[in-house]
Amino acid sequence: MDINFTVEQQRFNHRAAAVIVKEGHLLIHRNVRDDFWALPGGRIQMMEHGEQAIIREIKEEHSFLSGHENFFTYENVSFHELGFYYEVTIWRSRPNFLEWNMFQSNN
Repeated sequence: MDINFTVEQQRFNHRAAAVIVKEGHLLIHRNVRDDFWALPGGRIQMMEHGEQAIIREIKEEHSFLSGHENFFTYENVSFHELGFYYEVTIWRSRPNFLEWNMFQSNN
């Protein structure tokens, strides 16, 4: 279950996002119906670490840097979002979960 809740016309999101830079280019994406770009990521689930959410979201969609609190309106709903942003290094085209676990155990 994702960590988010709605109270009347306001919504809170607990979100993790990957900051992926390769050869000086930042990876961002957008939904075709949106007029803004975003870092890849998504909502953190109950009892899930932010790092795990990043791995899950990267797999679903194609070291901790900072947290950010954001207030915005989207589709007539007021959001209060708390985002955690992680630095991600791409070894090859797609690191797998086993490689991530091996990396974590060596650090």
